[in-house]
Amino acid sequence: MDAKQAKYYATAVDWLRLARDIFRQHDRLDEWQAYLNGLLALHARKYKLAPMLQAIR
Repeated sequence: MDAKQAKYYATAVDWLRLARDIFRQHDRLDEWQAYLNGLLALHARKYKLAPMLQAIR
């Protein structure tokens, strides 16, 4: 995501979904939300990526 290669965004989001599920299994959703909010703030101007990140809340 940091490399600005939009062709890899879907793969990155798939990995983030997996991470979200692991956080959920360990009852650490507050930490997950903080991490995801940071990613959204950092990548808010990437118009292809931002909606994909919002969809995995």
